[in-house]
Order: sequence, then C-alpha cells, then structure tokens
Amino acid sequence: MGTIVSLISGGNGLLVALGVFLAGLVAAFLKGRSVERSKQNERNSDALQNHYKDVADAVDARSRFNPDGVRNDDPYRRD
Repeated sequence: MGTIVSLISGGNGLLVALGVFLAGLVAAFLKGRSVERSKQNERNSDALQNHYKDVADAVDARSRFNPDGVRNDDPYRRD
C-alpha cells in the first residue's frame, strides 16, 4: 500500500493518470465495438426475417399457380 501512495504522491502521479486514461480509452473502445456488433446482429436478424417472408411469399405464389388455367399457344409444348 505504501508503494501505491508513493507512486501517486511522487513525480509518477502523471504516469498513473496516463495509465488510467489509457485504460479508460481501451474500455470505451471495447464497449463501442460491443454496441456496434449488437446493432449489426439486429440488422442481420431483420434482413433474415425479410428473406424468410420473401421465400414464404414465393412458395405461396407457386402453390396458387394453376397450370390448367393457362392458355398454351406453343404447338411444340415447350416449357
């Protein structure tokens, strides 16, 4: 405990303050990365839900297609 007090009270107080400042910068940087990562995950989740909706709509449209009601003008019966 005496060495910590001597570091703060001596000429090394500036070094301690600089260390605390750098630790704060690193913590803020890591917190920002975490927040940005969670925002990106949320955007990805929304995009995936929209994709699932598009796929479901396509399946629904395909199931509603009635080939008997389509007029076939192709004499060779090509697709």
